[in-house]
Amino acid sequence: MWVLTNGTVLALLTPSGENLTGYAASDKVFGFFSGLETLATIGLQSNNAAFFHSTGNSTVTIGSNSFAVTNYTLNTTPETIQGCNGSGSATLTTYTASLGTPTGSSFELVAAATFVGSITDAWGTTTTVDYTYQVTGLTVG
Repeated sequence: MWVLTNGTVLALLTPSGENLTGYAASDKVFGFFSGLETLATIGLQSNNAAFFHSTGNSTVTIGSNSFAVTNYTLNTTPETIQGCNGSGSATLTTYTASLGTPTGSSFELVAAATFVGSITDAWGTTTTVDYTYQVTGLTVG
């Protein structure tokens, strides 16, 4: 996957070897990550003191890019976070996230995260989730 520093998807090489570009690449990437939508949304709000606190800073290396990240975890367990305008909620029993800005980029990245609990959508459907997310390759250019 090739992504610009502003988050625009340029191309995606699929496991079957297909090289997708433009809208097809963006659509596939967004479709693939749609299951992680709540993780990403909550991850990018990890500095919200109402739910999370920092456990300190560390350095991660992804590819040849080393950069500082701030590590976060839950204030209490379980922690229930309401969606905007009654649009559902997430109840977390485990959550950790490492966020930072890769060298040469202006885009804050969730470098790694663990998310265990349940998500209830606006229609009342609850889904149990257990995600581990880690970026393993990164090129900023």
